[in-house]
Amino acid sequence: MSHTHDKVISSIEIDGSANDVWNALVDFNNYGNWNPFITNIDGKANEGEEIKVTIALPFKQSMDFKLKVKTVTDGSEMIWLGQTLAPNILDGEHFLRVESLADNRTRFSQGEKFSGKLLYLALPLIKGSVLANFNKMNEALKNKIETK
Repeated sequence: MSHTHDKVISSIEIDGSANDVWNALVDFNNYGNWNPFITNIDGKANEGEEIKVTIALPFKQSMDFKLKVKTVTDGSEMIWLGQTLAPNILDGEHFLRVESLADNRTRFSQGEKFSGKLLYLALPLIKGSVLANFNKMNEALKNKIETK
């Protein structure tokens, strides 16, 4: 049972190679230098890896989430899973996707698929800010790749 309203997705076109975009995404140590949304990731971009993700939030300094890297499809997609409070209360599956376009351009998309008991209460409250944060990160990634 899949509903479109349990997803938040944002994508952007970047003037640069898919390879460059992918390398920026898996270089977790460098996120603090360019990413206004995900300011730090401790861990590695490997399947099964537990990572600690630091997210900048508008209403407080920042929050750490412990996530698990579910799949890494080299050069094209990485998915990680997180539980916001407790399992099945509000869970998120986050994807980062890179697609090659013509003329050395790349489409970068990221999204979050939410599930859990609090979904219908929480999602309307957080959807707007989640999308705004994704858009901010996408713009920053575009800027990083296009001005290097």
